[in-house]
Amino acid sequence: MRLSNRLETIAMMVSKNSKVADIGTDHGQVPIFLSENNISNYIVCSDISEPSLRKSEEIVKSFNNIYPRLGDGLNVLEKNEVDEVIIAGMGGHLIVKILEENLEIVRNLKSLILQPMQGTEYLREYLYEKYKFIDEKIVYEDSRYFEIIQVVYTGEKTSVDEIYFEIPKVSYDKKEKICTEFINHKIKKNKDIIENIKKSKTENNKIDFIKSKNDRLQRLL
Repeated sequence: MRLSNRLETIAMMVSKNSKVADIGTDHGQVPIFLSENNISNYIVCSDISEPSLRKSEEIVKSFNNIYPRLGDGLNVLEKNEVDEVIIAGMGGHLIVKILEENLEIVRNLKSLILQPMQGTEYLREYLYEKYKFIDEKIVYEDSRYFEIIQVVYTGEKTSVDEIYFEIPKVSYDKKEKICTEFINHKIKKNKDIIENIKKSKTENNKIDFIKSKNDRLQRLL
């Protein structure tokens, strides 16, 4: 199974020989990759959508170590059934909801690999309250940046500057080139927003807020 750069990055963050659940699996590509590359020999792939799960079932039916399940979030899992959970391609608010509703499962996991499509700041702010950050990666694909976050539940708060709700601190601390590119992208995007606000001649107080954020981003470079 050949994966996109985003999905392969997610799959390669899974620990060797761990039992894994891919929540919201869609076509089951990541579970197949994990099985074919001998990363995991016990993989639950689930989806809340029955049509999507049917597609997965058809694709993974030749694998005896992939177990498709229909259900919402982590409700498809038994306590201690898996070591790691992947939740990719959902919004940050939905990911937080899934985690909060299933803390009994989450507390016993070795790690969670999360890839939000939006609401990343909201997700990180939540995670810093209860989780330890293991790794963060940035992938540029299809003309956009994707952020991948790996954490483990500790129940303890980690205090960080609020700028790291928006910027992946682990990647920044490693001085990764793509993180610098990502910060520059954020700064440019904010400048474009400011110009659009100026043209509309409204919400001047918002301009000050965005300029302040850009100043903080600039200091990271």
